[in-house]
Amino acid sequence: MNASDLITSYLTHYKKHSYQRFLEIYNDEIVDLSTSDNWQELNNFWACTFKNTAKNLLNKNSFASIKKKVDSEYEEDSLKKYWKNNIKKCGRCEYEGLNNKKSQAAIKNLVKELNSRYRAIPIGNEASRSLYISSYLVAVLDLTNNRLQICPEKTISGPNKHGPLDYALTISKSSKIIAAVEVKSRDYLQGIAQNTVQYELILANGRKTAFGIITDSENWYFLKVTLDNDRNPIFQLSEN
Repeated sequence: MNASDLITSYLTHYKKHSYQRFLEIYNDEIVDLSTSDNWQELNNFWACTFKNTAKNLLNKNSFASIKKKVDSEYEEDSLKKYWKNNIKKCGRCEYEGLNNKKSQAAIKNLVKELNSRYRAIPIGNEASRSLYISSYLVAVLDLTNNRLQICPEKTISGPNKHGPLDYALTISKSSKIIAAVEVKSRDYLQGIAQNTVQYELILANGRKTAFGIITDSENWYFLKVTLDNDRNPIFQLSEN
């Protein structure tokens, strides 16, 4: 079920329509479908989708009434608190930079661990590179206060395909996958192609955004996939 389906369900089953009441009733489902860590972006998306869905579903007079009500509720301070609580609830983290003591300690520990691995494990095939990559992932996830978890060889499935990810980054509380990690010793184009196919599975459950990493432990590429309103994928790939 996507955002529009959720709103359609609310408008169909409840007589007194209110944007805030919709947010309260369908809070758990909204958490599952929301992918941003910016409360204003979330509020904009859900308010616009609410109005667009209502416009297609209701008659002209009913829509005019509900649009006026949504616009009046949209700016209320309580919505800021609602969305910030949801961001915390689903384990998302707002970026704080790397200049604080905790981040600097994590970087120091990462360098120490990588040096130890380098002395013991030659960098060669994908298996050895995967060990180095796990050190980076652990260091990053330590900064999220255990809101995220690393799942090696996690199997994902969709309507037509299934298969394992080298690593999946999941939200601790819900086990929901937010990112896939593809380990390659060479041939990044193949890794990127595999990563994009994996997103068909990750996004098959109604999500609109997912992230990916393609790496050999030395070179890192970051992929973001978003779906437009017709659920067509839009890919953004970083430079190395």
